[in-house]
Amino acid sequence: MLVQPSLFARLVAHDLRSPITAAAEALALSETAAPVMAKKLRNIARKNLCRAERMVTGLRSFVRAEGEPDFVERIDVRSLLIEIIEDIENATDGSPTEIRLAGSLGDLSACKPRASHVFRNLIFNAIIHNEGLAGLEIEVGRIESAGAIFYVRDNGKGISSGDHLQIFEPFFRLEKDLGDGMGLGLSLVRSLVAQVGGRVWVESEIGCGATFWFSWPEANREYAGVLQDAATGPNDLQ
Repeated sequence: MLVQPSLFARLVAHDLRSPITAAAEALALSETAAPVMAKKLRNIARKNLCRAERMVTGLRSFVRAEGEPDFVERIDVRSLLIEIIEDIENATDGSPTEIRLAGSLGDLSACKPRASHVFRNLIFNAIIHNEGLAGLEIEVGRIESAGAIFYVRDNGKGISSGDHLQIFEPFFRLEKDLGDGMGLGLSLVRSLVAQVGGRVWVESEIGCGATFWFSWPEANREYAGVLQDAATGPNDLQ
C-alpha cells in the first residue's frame, strides 16, 4: 500500500507533535516548580524527547532503506544477529529480555543493511510491544526451504488474529501500543522482504506470544534488478 505524500506528512506531523508538546510543557513547568518536582518534570521531558528521536530515527530508516539499494554480499547470520543484539541491549539500557539464537543460522546472500533492518525491527518490536512483561524471551531461528525462512518468536502478550494483516500497514499500531513509535517498523520489514522476492507473516494469539516469519530467497539474476527498481521508490505491496 502506498501512502500519499500529503497524508504521509500529516500523519508524521501528528505523531511527532505529542511527545514534543509534552516535553515543552514539562520543561516550562519545571522552571517554577520545587526542586523535587522540577527534576521529575525534566525526566518527563527527557523521555518524551527520546521518544521523538526514536520516531525520527524510524522514519529515516523507513525512507532510506526503501530507496537506497546496496550491493549483495554473503553474510554470516549469527554474527549479524550478535551485533544487532548488542546494539539493542545498549539502546535499552541492558534490558533483562533474554534473546536466544537457535541452532545453525547459516549464511545469507543479501544487502547487509537491509537484512539488518529486518532482524533489528522484528526483535525490537517484540521488546517494545511487550514492555513491562516479566520473563520476556525472544528466540531467533531458521528453517531451510527454497532459500531460507527465519523466525523471531516471543512469549509475550500476543496479537489478535484480526490484526495479523493490519500490523504490516504503514502507521498502523495496536491500541495498547498507541504511545510507541510511528507504526512504520513492520511496514518497513514487509517492504524490504518483498523487494528481494520474499514474504513476511505472523502467527499469534492473545496471551500466547507471537512468531514472525519471513522468507529470503537466494540471490539470482533478477536480484540486482529488483534492488535497482527499489531505488526509484517504495513498491506497491498491497
